[in-house]
Parts: sequence; structure tokens; C-alpha cells
Amino acid sequence: MSDLVAGILLGLGSAVAHTWWNTLAKKLAGNGMAGMWTYNSAGFVLLLPVVVWMVVSGHGRMDTAVFAAAALSGVLHGSYGFLVQLSYRDHDLAAVYPLSRGLAPVLVGLVSLVVFGQRLGVLQWTGVVVIALAIVVAARAETAGTPVGPARSDAGSGTPFALAIAVAITAYTVWDSWSVLHLDAEPV
Repeated sequence: MSDLVAGILLGLGSAVAHTWWNTLAKKLAGNGMAGMWTYNSAGFVLLLPVVVWMVVSGHGRMDTAVFAAAALSGVLHGSYGFLVQLSYRDHDLAAVYPLSRGLAPVLVGLVSLVVFGQRLGVLQWTGVVVIALAIVVAARAETAGTPVGPARSDAGSGTPFALAIAVAITAYTVWDSWSVLHLDAEPV
């Protein structure tokens, strides 16, 4: 299998996994923070054996800086989960998800350039521009009265939450990337 095919399959698999996770989060949102704690606890239980194995076997760098970076990453991911639960409790998935997930890669590209001087190639920026244009089209359709997905009359605008979620995604993505690259932390 070529790298291109593998990349496309990984991208499609990631899209399916993210959609499934957000659908589950929307269903759990009615349970308030209990829903968030449920899936975060499940993730903790699933990853704990891997972390224990890494510590015991001496795999990867395990010191105060890495644990501090992991703690901040947990706070950033937790903030994201909190925002997702708040938004999905009161707003339609179709109103929040596309904007929050679509805006995040645009912000990551810009923040990475401004803060770290990481430059994307022409093909990468083309992808970012296509995503940004798709967001604009979806947002204009929504405001023009042509919803991009099913909507409830009481749902209100989820745009402020979508923007906050996009910023949270950007924060944990950039922080986790910096931690892996500059602290030599394992990407677990």
C-alpha cells in the first residue's frame, strides 16, 4: 500500500472516528458532566496500562517536564470536553460540529506559523483554504435559512460554542505537538 493510500485511509478512518465520538458525546450531553466523566474515565482506564508499561519498561522520557506537559494537556483536553458537553446539551450537532472541527485546522496552521514559525507547504495551505471555504459556504447557507443539517427551532446559534471548541482543539493540538517535538515526550 502506498503512503498516499495509507494517508487517505487514515484520514477517512479519523473522520469516521471523530463523527462517531461526537455523535456519542451529543447523546451523552443530556447527562451533563456525568457524560463527560464517563468517556474521560473510559479513556483513562484504557490508556493506564500503556502508561504503566512505559514507566516500568523505561520507554520514552519520563520526568517532571513530561508529566507537567501531560497535566496541561489533560487540562486542555478536559476543557475541550467540557465545551463539547455544554454546546451539545443546548445546540444541534449539525450546527456546532462542522464549524468547530473545520475551523480548528485553519487555526492550527496559523498558530503554528505565528508562534513556532512552522511553515506549511503549498499543498497543505491549499487544504487549509479548502476547509476555510467550506466553513464559509456552510455558515452562509445556515444564515441564509438553508440549514446544512437538521435543526430544532429552540436550538439557537451554536456558533460561539463552535468557535470556543475550535480554539480548545487548536490549543491542545499545538501544545501536544510542541510537547512531543520539544520535550521528546511519547505521543500517548
